[in-house]
Amino acid sequence: MKTTTTWAAAAGRITGTAARGLLWAHRTIDWAEVGAIVLQGLQILIVLTLLAGRATRRGWDALLEQSERLGRVYARMLAGPAVIVTGPARPAVRPTAAPIVTTRRVDLEALTCRQLRELTGTRRKLAKRQLVELAMAEA
Repeated sequence: MKTTTTWAAAAGRITGTAARGLLWAHRTIDWAEVGAIVLQGLQILIVLTLLAGRATRRGWDALLEQSERLGRVYARMLAGPAVIVTGPARPAVRPTAAPIVTTRRVDLEALTCRQLRELTGTRRKLAKRQLVELAMAEA
């Protein structure tokens, strides 16, 4: 079976059908209601944008405080807890402790951490400044 419809006729039929469908949709849709719905959607979008801006601002303002807090935690992790040596907490006899001959801070700071640990009789790996303070307290 041979069709005798030309391309122009088919295009015209398709265009006519599409135009009738658009006209039907234009007549049946309540455009005032569509406009009201779009307006409400824009209002909601504006409010959400403002709330997101406020949350971002609060986060930005809290960033400095959080950074300082994180820095203090990191410093504590690196340095370890502060060692406060009091009279009753120290053991009475340290068999591994060598007598401390020098009492000058400059001389103590010239020693290595290992030598300071041997002098103070501590086995913990403390910062050098803490070992020097410990040695000065014992002298």
